[in-house]
Amino acid sequence: MKILISEIKAGVKETKLRRKDGDISELKKSIQECGLINPITINQNHELLAGRRRFQAIKELGWKETDVRVINSENELFDFKISLEENIKRKDLTDVELATAIKEYDKLKRKIYGSAKSGERTDLTLPQCSKVWTQQRTAEDLGISQQAVTKAIQIANAIEEYPELAKYKGTEVIKRHKLKKTKEKLSKIEILEDSNVKIFNEDFRNSKIEPESIDLILTDPPYGKEYLSLYENLSRFASTVLKPTGLLICYSGQIHLVEILNLLSGYLKYWWCGFIHLKGHHQSIMNRNIWCATRPILFFVRNDFIPDKWFLDYAVSEKQDKELNEWQQNPEPAKYYIERLTNKDDVILDPFLGTGTFGTVTKELGRKFIGYEKNKDNFEIAKRRIYGAAGKNF
Repeated sequence: MKILISEIKAGVKETKLRRKDGDISELKKSIQECGLINPITINQNHELLAGRRRFQAIKELGWKETDVRVINSENELFDFKISLEENIKRKDLTDVELATAIKEYDKLKRKIYGSAKSGERTDLTLPQCSKVWTQQRTAEDLGISQQAVTKAIQIANAIEEYPELAKYKGTEVIKRHKLKKTKEKLSKIEILEDSNVKIFNEDFRNSKIEPESIDLILTDPPYGKEYLSLYENLSRFASTVLKPTGLLICYSGQIHLVEILNLLSGYLKYWWCGFIHLKGHHQSIMNRNIWCATRPILFFVRNDFIPDKWFLDYAVSEKQDKELNEWQQNPEPAKYYIERLTNKDDVILDPFLGTGTFGTVTKELGRKFIGYEKNKDNFEIAKRRIYGAAGKNF
């Protein structure tokens, strides 16, 4: 049916779905050329339920009337559900707008039906459990997965706390929210100076380490092709600063493994190759159809090397910690190799310090530590984690 544009009113809930209409110039051009392919949706009171951007576009184009789809409204919550469902199907909202709307819908339903108490089982066939509202019921109501509802609510909560995160999309909002919370915790940690720890906000290639003073270099350089030259730099650096009996343990990716082995062999001797088993979520290597569940560990030496203790060339990373940055590693494998291959008061160096995981483990085990990190933000996090009294808890 057709209706006069002047008779259509902005629906309360449809308005709440959006922060602003954004640029609708392309939409206006499309409507001019092809007409309004998908009519806007209103209720019996002529209140807009779905199609706010289309409605704005035809108003700006000077239309006097338009085709509409009318849905008989039961109540304000019903209007909101219809508006939300329409936008989910048409993917007509930004990630942030959609997340905010799903959270509000879940919140409104909980006001009506009540929520389960913290820790209460809602999968039991008890009368009281069937009455309360849950994220699963929101998912069923909107025709999406419970995982999507949980993610949406996390995004909405993150943006409520830090509005500046609204410029990011999807899980990036959640990741950055976690990082902000962690940084806030770290900022409250007291810096305790330690003569056994020296970390520098600079490139390791500019360092002035005393020759033959390091027992172990334990490091995790970036793996991309654009970083390959760093492995030759690392090999040259290690050949100078490692003691004659010293050892380099270098984490590596698989795609450029051959090149990395050749570059590290420029100034050092290949000694062994081990692996870390990465439990949990695995990286998808899309161009090879591989789920990557391992991380190579390369062992290089200056001279012949026989460790005092036997050790496994295989370690397990129970959980991949990426809260502080995308390259952050689980500390347990590093802890194992430091314990087996070094002694108390040995000097361990990490030229790619990142957020300081290897430094915190080294300090915890009573070894001396030297680290280098170019990135200022990562360095500040590492400093508080390593020097901080509670550093190992992060």
